Amino acid sequence: MKLIMENWRKFLTLEKSRDYIRKQDMKSRGSKENEDQFGYIFGTVDGEKLEAFNEADSFYGASMPKPILALAASKAKRRISDEKIKGLLNYVGYGNNDSNRVFSYLHSKIGKKTKKYIATINIAYDISSSPSEKSRDLGSSDPTMDIINSWSRNKQTPLQFFNFLVFLKNFDYYESHPDPEIREIQRILSVMKREYFGRNKNDRELKGLDSILTSMQNEGLPVQSIYGKGGRDAGVLNYGIIIDDQYIMVIYTDMSSKHSSTNPGTKIRKFIHDKIIDVYKRNI
Repeated sequence: MKLIMENWRKFLTLEKSRDYIRKQDMKSRGSKENEDQFGYIFGTVDGEKLEAFNEADSFYGASMPKPILALAASKAKRRISDEKIKGLLNYVGYGNNDSNRVFSYLHSKIGKKTKKYIATINIAYDISSSPSEKSRDLGSSDPTMDIINSWSRNKQTPLQFFNFLVFLKNFDYYESHPDPEIREIQRILSVMKREYFGRNKNDRELKGLDSILTSMQNEGLPVQSIYGKGGRDAGVLNYGIIIDDQYIMVIYTDMSSKHSSTNPGTKIRKFIHDKIIDVYKRNI
C-alpha cells in the first residue's frame, strides 16, 4: 500500500508539472486555454513547402526525436547496436532494449552534444527550396529545437521535423555509401521504412502508420506506402510521414486538456487522419 501511495503521489506531481508546462506552451503560441492545439507542414521530399499552419510553433515531441538522437550518438562515436536500434525505432525491444530505455540511455551518454549535431545538419531553420505563400518566411528566425528526454525540454516545431525528413531523404540511395556517416543515416532510414529488420506484428508504431495508410486508401487516394516517425503521450499525438517517397507530412498536436487517450478510434486519431487526408487532397 505504501508503494502504491508513493507512485500515486509521483503521478500527481508529474501531472501538475505537465499541466503547468502545457499552459506555458499555449501562452508561447498565443492560444487560449483548453483550445485544441496543432501545427503541420506538407511538402515534397526535396524540401518544397506546399501548405503549412503553425509550422514554427514548438510542441512536445514525445518519441519524435528518437532517430535524431540515434544519429547524434553515432556522430559522437557511440554507434548503437542493431538490437538497440530495433527497440528504439521499431518498438519491439524488451529490458535494456525497450524504446524509452534506449532513448534515456542515449541521452545520458551524449546529452548536450545533440545541440551540436542539430546545428551541423542545419534542420532548426527554414531550409525549404521554394516557400509557398501559405507559409511564413522563417529564414531569418532562430527557433529553438530540443530533444532532451523530458516533458519540458523535448520540443520541436513541425518545420524542424520536416527539415529532418528532407535531410534523411537526401541520402536515400539504393547502394551502400562508402562514407560511414552516410551509411548510418541510410541504416536509420531503412529501419524507419521497416526494411532493415522487416515488419513485425508487435511493432506498436507500425500499426499507427498502417492505419493512416488505410484511412487514405479508404478515401480513394492512390497512396501505396507510408513510413516515418510518430510520438504520443497523454493527449499528444504527432507524426512525421513520407508518402510514396514523394511527399512529407508532419503534424504535431496537443489536445491534452480534453482528450487524454490516443488509442485507435479516439478523437485525436481521427483528427490526425482527417487532417492528413484533407491536406493531401488540396495539394495533390
